[in-house]
Amino acid sequence: MKKNMLIAAASILCISMMAGCQKPEEGGQKGTSQVSESSTDSTSETSSDSSSETSDNSTAETSETSANSAKELEFAEGDWTFDECVTLPDYKNYEITKNVTKITDDDVANFYRSIMEPKEITDANATVENGDTLDTTYQFKLEGEDYNEAQEYSFTVGANTNIEGFEEGMIGHKLGDEVNLDLKFPEDYWDSSVAGKDASFKVVINGINRTDDPTDEWVQEYTGGQYNTVAEYDAYIRDYLESEAEKTAESDVYNQAWTLFTYEVEFKKLPKEYYDEGYNMIESTFLTEAQQNGFSDLESYCDSLGTDYEEIKDYMDMYAESYAKNMLVVNALWDAENLSEDDEIYKNVLNEIAETQGVTADSLYETYGEDYIKSYAKSRTANEVIVNYANIKEVEA
Repeated sequence: MKKNMLIAAASILCISMMAGCQKPEEGGQKGTSQVSESSTDSTSETSSDSSSETSDNSTAETSETSANSAKELEFAEGDWTFDECVTLPDYKNYEITKNVTKITDDDVANFYRSIMEPKEITDANATVENGDTLDTTYQFKLEGEDYNEAQEYSFTVGANTNIEGFEEGMIGHKLGDEVNLDLKFPEDYWDSSVAGKDASFKVVINGINRTDDPTDEWVQEYTGGQYNTVAEYDAYIRDYLESEAEKTAESDVYNQAWTLFTYEVEFKKLPKEYYDEGYNMIESTFLTEAQQNGFSDLESYCDSLGTDYEEIKDYMDMYAESYAKNMLVVNALWDAENLSEDDEIYKNVLNEIAETQGVTADSLYETYGEDYIKSYAKSRTANEVIVNYANIKEVEA
């Protein structure tokens, strides 16, 4: 755990977009929690500063499924050319799907439920309705097996965060009921040990929580008078959700484009100057943290944390390799497109980054350093170029 204190410090420097270096798959899997298919509610509020970074695929890691592992590459030193080090794929005319989400009345209702305080239902005759948040204890078993140990689980009916039939099976039941469900885990379920298998569930409803319908008075109080009626606030919520859905769809387009591109990149050599730049950058970050904690060298700092210094060195090596790959690919694409910092596409990307932070480009330079911001903007510009060439087909999600 202590090692993570060091690794977390690297996040501010992670401009590599090589995380996309994995083979594109059809119909990806969703992350899950408990019996859920998705651990997040698509209608929940998202911070504007993070969601607006539509093409930020930043990470310090490079997938093992990339075309070449940097560790297998020899360094290019002295006078080298991009052709000697990397072969770029044909990145024009990628076929990309943009999933457009249509905001429904249920989405607006779910948003209200996410911000309004639910009330506990104590009426013994009350039955579960769509939108209720339930406190339950559940068990499940696969065919031919015994039930597993009971676990506590809270979820919202109608949020679609569980496998099909689980939430729907709660509707109409009362507090204290044991609900028995025979369901099937999806074929693409995250846990391969249960994916596609039949399962029986025992769910005891221990609590029912429900939010009241919003009123004009509640809207006025909640928004501090910014909105006066439910209708006005409904319109705001719908606009907000549509904006967030568009940002998510745009981000996915950029991720698809970069994934398709980087998966096909062929690495031949790794420029030593890029590697050294990445290594010095991450080492400087760790050393700064060490010095802030009263240590003059990183090894002593690692010892004080009970962290293996060799593991940190391996991490810095991995970061430097990933950084070098990213720099190589981005600069090779810039060279192929004859791009410069005077081009409008770069200036627009730089301004977008600044606007997202609510500052000017000069302020970004002062805060993060001009070299870092320019490197990040160049990566974003490379992604923008590929998206601009792509054939994008919109489909309703």
